[in-house]
Amino acid sequence: MPVLIVFGPMIIHQFLTFLRFKLNVNLWMGFLFFFFFFVTLFDYFDTGLTLGGLLIGTSTILISHNIPKLYSAKGFGFWMFIGGLLFLLGAFRLFEKESFELFYLTVVGLMVYLSVVIKSKALLASTTLSFFAFIAYYTSKFTDSIGWPITLIALGVLFIALSTLILKLSKKYFT
Repeated sequence: MPVLIVFGPMIIHQFLTFLRFKLNVNLWMGFLFFFFFFVTLFDYFDTGLTLGGLLIGTSTILISHNIPKLYSAKGFGFWMFIGGLLFLLGAFRLFEKESFELFYLTVVGLMVYLSVVIKSKALLASTTLSFFAFIAYYTSKFTDSIGWPITLIALGVLFIALSTLILKLSKKYFT
């Protein structure tokens, strides 16, 4: 509760200061307070990583994509990366240990598409990192089988192929 009491007015203070002086540091700090305020609020209401990750991640992606357009602010790629990771963590927790767990890959594919559409390398990086983490998580379920070494070799080839594809996407759509 003390964090909410302190960060709430700090959000207002930083954004009002930004509107007055147009300094990027005030916008960035206001966004930092905004982010931690809502992380703490979702933790206070004990919503867990699923709902909190989805909502905070989505709002962070939307805000960090639109603020630089409105105010020519710099440094919001970092927040796009964090927002992408939080959203994908929430989506993973939603699908985790369910019979339709592989549908998470659909969400990851849509996030790759979104990163190409909005031309965000940071979102593409967080999506790629989340995809690799999911593949490692999913294949770790089969460590006791005889096919585990073959799976590791296949994963290595798959990761190299996906890295090449991501680099081609990055060069084609982001330059």
